[in-house]
Amino acid sequence: MMNNPPTWEIMIIYDEIPFTKEVYKGLKTINIDECDEISLSATDMDEKVFEVILSYMSENAPLDSVNKAFDLFNHLEKTDEWASSWFYSPILIQHLTSKQKACKIN
Repeated sequence: MMNNPPTWEIMIIYDEIPFTKEVYKGLKTINIDECDEISLSATDMDEKVFEVILSYMSENAPLDSVNKAFDLFNHLEKTDEWASSWFYSPILIQHLTSKQKACKIN
C-alpha cells in the first residue's frame, strides 16, 4: 500500500555549530573573541567557566573553525552544560559566512 503512490520520508539530522548565535533566548550573548578576565568577572558566571574559556582561548585563539568551536564546546560542557550558549564568536561567524560565499561562487 505504501508504494502506490510512492511515499518518501526525509530526515535531516544536523548539529548546531556552537558560538554562532548572537542572541540566545532573547538575551544578548558575550563576544568570546574579546573576553578577558575583567569582562568575564563582571558577569554572574561560575569562575570555572572563565578559566576554561581563558585557558582555551589563550592557546587556540582565534576561534575560526568548526573543529575549534566544538572542541571548546566540549570543554565547557564538562564544566557547565549551558555555558556555551552565553557566548558567540564574530570571527567564527565571519569565517563560516565567507566560506559559504566562496562555495556559492564556485
